[in-house]
Amino acid sequence: MNPNTYPNLPETVVEITTRFFNKLDTNNTGNVSIQQILNALALQNKPATTKLPMWFSSFVSFYNLDETSQITLEDYTNYKIRFPELSTAFESIDTNNNGYITVNQISSLYSEIVPLQISNNVVWFENIVSVENLTNETTLTINQLLEYENQYNTTHSWNVDLL
Repeated sequence: MNPNTYPNLPETVVEITTRFFNKLDTNNTGNVSIQQILNALALQNKPATTKLPMWFSSFVSFYNLDETSQITLEDYTNYKIRFPELSTAFESIDTNNNGYITVNQISSLYSEIVPLQISNNVVWFENIVSVENLTNETTLTINQLLEYENQYNTTHSWNVDLL
């Protein structure tokens, strides 16, 4: 394939796109569907995760806590002296009023949800599908895919290793 055919694309992008396309074209027809590309791009997304503050693991290990640990008001008050990040009142965490809290209750209170990270390739490709009025059943050749990349002047790369 002549990389000069696609003047807006660096040669490495043409090579990576070709490898990506060939991985999807498992039956060697020279065509892949929009749905196949979208499915492959979905593999590149990172799911939402829960992230705990940096101090939390120190807190758990310092007091040798685990998921079965029952923490009383007195313990929690002492923990707050060493870990002032524990700013929430015991009563607010002890929602079932049983007189103790668990590590899980504390972690859910202080954890932060890190949202799903959508790769730029997904956004770029979904834009092309929309602008060009393509359907999930539409099939593309490698030349058509490269032409879209060239036309939309994109310089991303497909993560072939995830396929």
